[in-house]
Amino acid sequence: MSKFFYIFFTILIFLFSANSQYQTGNPKEIRLKYADSLVGSNTPGLAYRDFYGNVQFEHGDVNLRSNFAKQYIELNKADFVGNVIITQRTLTLKSPKIFYDGNTSIAQAFDGVTIKDKETFLKAQNGTYNTRTFIAEFKEDVFIEDDSAKIFSNFIVHNRNNGESFAYGNVLILGKFTNAILNSDTLMNYPKRSYSFATGNPILYQIDSTITKIDTLYFPNDSIGIYGGDIIYDTLSITCDTMHSYRQLFNEKYVFNGNVEIVRENVSAKADNAIFYKDEDLIILRGNPVVWYDSTQLFADSIVIRLPNNEIRTIEAYNNSIAVSRNDTISLQRLDQIMGNKIIIEIDSGKVSGITSIGDAKSLYFFRDDDGENGVDRRTTDSIKVQFIDGQIENIIWLGMTYAEFFPETYVYGKENSYYLPLFKWLYDRPKRKYIELPEKVFKNYQ
Repeated sequence: MSKFFYIFFTILIFLFSANSQYQTGNPKEIRLKYADSLVGSNTPGLAYRDFYGNVQFEHGDVNLRSNFAKQYIELNKADFVGNVIITQRTLTLKSPKIFYDGNTSIAQAFDGVTIKDKETFLKAQNGTYNTRTFIAEFKEDVFIEDDSAKIFSNFIVHNRNNGESFAYGNVLILGKFTNAILNSDTLMNYPKRSYSFATGNPILYQIDSTITKIDTLYFPNDSIGIYGGDIIYDTLSITCDTMHSYRQLFNEKYVFNGNVEIVRENVSAKADNAIFYKDEDLIILRGNPVVWYDSTQLFADSIVIRLPNNEIRTIEAYNNSIAVSRNDTISLQRLDQIMGNKIIIEIDSGKVSGITSIGDAKSLYFFRDDDGENGVDRRTTDSIKVQFIDGQIENIIWLGMTYAEFFPETYVYGKENSYYLPLFKWLYDRPKRKYIELPEKVFKNYQ
């Protein structure tokens, strides 16, 4: 028999014996379906087979394809290299290199990996996928997209069974039906409920609704919001300890708990808790709320900020309400005050157009003229309405039976705080805008 036919028949016997083993052996074994050629070693403890060209393996309902594979026979493990594709029902996993363990059903991917499964797409540098539990764990430049959101993070655990994801490390989530961006250290996303829970310094950014795409992003020191190209986009930013987001279509809301801080244009706010009803364009603050607007601070049991079309139009304070304004930049103790059961601040084109106090209303105004300070006026009535023109007080109207007191400057000087209204407060820790540098890749995917 010639040397050529000897080698040919040896290979045939080798292939036949291998396929016979796969067909009659343990069903948990990785099974060869096809390969153009192979080279192997049957050394005890080191048995392996190298497969070249159109390599196809199967493991239960899992199919594995690649350009090259090295199978470790006794260990029931294999390395797959070159255009590796794993399919399982609706899932397709791709990577340049994968190590597959038939005992644990875990595929470990290197040098880039993607998963496509129905409406979910996942991409990362490295990761593992368990074909038995359907759980993927990916790390480094992780991106996941489902039918409701896009998520970026350093590490993510994704469950194919229910679509739930748990992301860690510089997490960014972009809702597909909203112009809001959420950033946090940790995020749990439940797409079937369109619900997410964020903790670890979460920040919500509500970007100007006119934006459809941002190509570049950074935050200069003098910017008032997100900067892209030659246009400065204003944003609403909200920070807290923990954040819940509900992204149902036409019923989108965000719940903020613990150390809530809000900044938008020249408005800042603090509270223990807050709810942002995005589709109704309003924010409700509870738990020691305070709102800063220009030189005015507003306190109450609860405060509502209304911002139709992403523009703040009214700020409403309910129960134990008091508005305190510093209109005198020289005498810092002369703080004008309005108190009542309900206070409404109206805003037009970014300027205060009116302040109304309703129910047990009180006012305190320090008079000033060209010669300097000139006493203080204190009144109690049913309602008070203050009218503004170009942001400056034009008229003050007291409605109902009014009790008025005037104290000359000789009684007031140096004793200003003795005339303050009962609910007087003044805080110095006004929240500042939180800036983060978001990677450009986020906005290339933000449509």
